[in-house]
Amino acid sequence: MMIYFALCSLEDNNRQIPFYTKTTKLKILAVDDNHEFLESLKFNIQNEYQNIEITTVSSGENAIDCIRDNGFHLILLDLVMPGMDGADVLKQIKKIDRKYFVIIMTAHANDKLMQIVKKENPDGILHKPFSLKELNKYFPKNFRG
Repeated sequence: MMIYFALCSLEDNNRQIPFYTKTTKLKILAVDDNHEFLESLKFNIQNEYQNIEITTVSSGENAIDCIRDNGFHLILLDLVMPGMDGADVLKQIKKIDRKYFVIIMTAHANDKLMQIVKKENPDGILHKPFSLKELNKYFPKNFRG
C-alpha cells in the first residue's frame, strides 16, 4: 500500500536534519492517532530503507514522553489529533529543543490552525495521503533514492 501526498512548501526552508551522522541509523518518530496510517507508514519506510529506525506513537502526550526519553532525527507529526493536537505538540517539542526537525502531516488543515503551526516554524508540511518519494526529500542525501 502506497501513501500518496502533496507537499506544501514553507518559504524555501533548507535546514538540514540535526544530530545525524552517516554512521548512525536515521531515527524517525511518527505521531498519528490513525493506527492504520501509522502501520502503513512504518511498513513502507522499513521496506524501502534499511538504515532507518521508525518508532510510532498514537498521541501527542506519548510523543512528548518518547521525545524526552529518546533522540530522534526526524519527527513526523499529525496535526489533528484528540487531546494534545499537533500544534500543541510542536510547541512542546520546540521548548524541549528547537533543533528537532519536525514535519507536520495533515489531512484536515484549516487556515487558523495552519497559522498557529507556521508560527512554530515546522520544517515542512505534508498533506495526506502522501508518497515516500516526497518524504524522501527530507532525508539526508545518503538515504535518498
